[in-house]
Amino acid sequence: SRNDEIINIINIILSQKKAVFLGFSEDELEIIYNKFAKPLKKSGFNSVVVFDKATTKPTHALKNNVDVLNMDLSMFLKLLYKGTEGGKIETRDVSLSPEEMPDWLYEISGNPTETQAIDLFLEKVYQGLKGIPNGDEMAAQRLVQNISDAFDKIYARKSHFIAFNTIYELLMECVETKGNTVENLEDLIEEIQERRRNIARRIKKQARKIIKDTENGKSFGLFGVSERVLDFLSGFDTDFQQKSTVYIAECSSKKSDTYTDSLNYCKILKKKGLKYNVKVVSDFMMLHLIEEKELDFINFGVHAAYVKDENPYMLRNIYGGQIIVDCAVKNNVPVYFFTESDKIVDDEKRNEFNADKRERVVFPEIQIDQKPIYELSVRNEEVDLKPGCFIVTEDNIYAI
Repeated sequence: SRNDEIINIINIILSQKKAVFLGFSEDELEIIYNKFAKPLKKSGFNSVVVFDKATTKPTHALKNNVDVLNMDLSMFLKLLYKGTEGGKIETRDVSLSPEEMPDWLYEISGNPTETQAIDLFLEKVYQGLKGIPNGDEMAAQRLVQNISDAFDKIYARKSHFIAFNTIYELLMECVETKGNTVENLEDLIEEIQERRRNIARRIKKQARKIIKDTENGKSFGLFGVSERVLDFLSGFDTDFQQKSTVYIAECSSKKSDTYTDSLNYCKILKKKGLKYNVKVVSDFMMLHLIEEKELDFINFGVHAAYVKDENPYMLRNIYGGQIIVDCAVKNNVPVYFFTESDKIVDDEKRNEFNADKRERVVFPEIQIDQKPIYELSVRNEEVDLKPGCFIVTEDNIYAI
């Protein structure tokens, strides 16, 4: 379809060297392009030209080996932004008007962890509240509707975000209370943000309960980016960190543009100023390290832990990891799952989740027998807990 052509071109721009010409009329471009055509060709850059045609449906044509797009320029830039920040561009995105494509939704849905998504969501809502004139209840109600629409769009793709859903419900309950909507929501968000900071501090304190002897360094296997695992790792002093090593798995089970786990983990470790030695490994290499008894701990984050008769027995996370858990338990390597207490939920909620299975076109510039190449992402999101597994919250350490 025409929309699929547009998506393929944008994906190619993101994956290859491309010189993109924006904002010129056809006459202006002819002058500009003729000036740069030879050096561009010599440098190996292919060219894409985007003409701002806001009143027409997007079209694509190939002229003199130059890809020409006729489409709304704002839409093109937002699609490009989504491809950079939020992962997969979909056919329905091309059908939206630019006003229906809020940038920060992509930023939130593209975040690798639920904790990051929640923090950004609260920050964006809070900023929106600060922009409403005092007493303008109609503007407040419009913002409430935008919050609801944003939640629906994010949760449609992130139904495993238990804590995110809980916070949204708190915001909606607050809207129903009497009084000034803006002030009520501001007070609630500040309260939630402080509580979440306190959760991070308390999980950080749990670190010294789990590892009391920090004279010698330890080896940690990390599978799937988790802010709560990072809270735990932040709980040790610099000397212990410098003697310890974290092995970060590529987490290929959820491979996509959005989830580049090893890169994201390294960025966050640096941002937090942690001093661990870092090694990036494949998922298979992580299994090898466990088998060779080279790891002291395996660490995961959690989206939900299911409780039956007051005991957690199964959990859910976007990256699964049952094979890693089974291998660790078999080799007496303790497995620690870190989360906030809000994610310890009753077994009845388990049926509310749906497995997240995806496929997407990769290598769009290559087609075999004129057919696209697909990458499949099948995510084993439920993990059976066994003796040797532990769930750590800000309040408790559950031994299975």
